[in-house]
Amino acid sequence: QALSAGDSTLQLSYNGAVLASMCCGLVTEALAAGAASRTFAVLWGLCQLVRCAGIGFLSPENWQLMFTFVFFDKLTGPLGSAAMDTALLALIRRDGGGHAPSSWRRVPANAMWTLRYPAELLQRTSCQMLLLRTGGNMPVWVSMSFTTLSVAFVLHTLRPGAMGDVKKLN
Repeated sequence: QALSAGDSTLQLSYNGAVLASMCCGLVTEALAAGAASRTFAVLWGLCQLVRCAGIGFLSPENWQLMFTFVFFDKLTGPLGSAAMDTALLALIRRDGGGHAPSSWRRVPANAMWTLRYPAELLQRTSCQMLLLRTGGNMPVWVSMSFTTLSVAFVLHTLRPGAMGDVKKLN
């Protein structure tokens, strides 16, 4: 509404936050070691949970909150994606695909990695259709539940005991 009225404060705030977060992201990723994936997953999850809880406070007058949300989303988003990719690679590299009997059929590692991107697109489209169906009034607990579940799976996959299996294979 504010943009259609000619107020560009939110757009400038958004663009400034994206630029600042990308610069900080470059430094963060360059300084981080390979073991930082768990930390990145937690930071991404916390960012998402705070955004879910604070989305109701966004308004054209509150451009500082918009800047903060966009900055931390753009900073932690790629870090969270990298953590999820690391978790998927850990699953692919594990001997026999985990604790299941080796006689079970498994999806080949190349297929799992290739299906990652279409799954992300399908997930985004499904969420958008669900939001359209509910009129954009999705309960906050839905987003928080999905975020918590995603972070829990990444942390479980990258737990120190499980990562030892990967190091033996390399």
